[in-house]
Amino acid sequence: MQVGPAVAFFHAHPDDEAIFTGGSMAMLADAGVRVVLIVATSGELGVPEPGVGELGDRRRVETEQACEALGVEDPIFLGWPDSGIDGENLSGFSHLSTESAADSLCAALESVGPIDALVSYDDHGIYGHPDHLQVHRAGRLAAATLAVPTLYEATVDREYLHFVETHVVVEAGLGERPIGRGLAATSLGLPTLLIDTAVDVHSVLDRKRRAMAAHASQLPADAPAFALGELNFGAVYGYEWYARIGQPAALDSLPRA
Repeated sequence: MQVGPAVAFFHAHPDDEAIFTGGSMAMLADAGVRVVLIVATSGELGVPEPGVGELGDRRRVETEQACEALGVEDPIFLGWPDSGIDGENLSGFSHLSTESAADSLCAALESVGPIDALVSYDDHGIYGHPDHLQVHRAGRLAAATLAVPTLYEATVDREYLHFVETHVVVEAGLGERPIGRGLAATSLGLPTLLIDTAVDVHSVLDRKRRAMAAHASQLPADAPAFALGELNFGAVYGYEWYARIGQPAALDSLPRA
């Protein structure tokens, strides 16, 4: 186990960490940085899997397997209920006060020791899921409360993805690719100009893919992402993007796209 100040990744559900930040997590771990994953919910309102009992329990195990593939510590689960993609669970994480959500994140961060940087989501929660929006709000408040030097907000470059196959959008639960002017005209992620840090994760892409595949309840072997050839998979998942608040930190030391 690495020692010293950590980079903490705060995600809404199991599999978000692999899809949006898995390569960055693996590269930081390879560089000797302590990487901590904190997950708000167990994702129990995700895609149900026939013949499987409690989906949340299954997804917790899948997250542990993903962390093993990425070479990072076992995840910390805050234990809040999944809100559902439309916020239909009124007891869910998205319906907490921002203060309550941030307090639980602060407690988790304090339990792991010094934090050099916190990673959460952009102001649209990458794609608008209510739990992702709460991650954004709670991440900002927790970073301010604990005086974390650097806050990275995970996002996607909507202008880049406009020109490649957008399976990342489908896997995130957004449905089909938008028609008309496409992703460049949507509120998905951020435009290129507003992205501070773009990380090239091709060197660990095999591990990112294994981490994604560990989430088999949501990303089965026949998922669109895994039907991509090696070149196209790399085009979609070989880069990870962040807006940064504060001074350059660990993610800025990784290979840039």
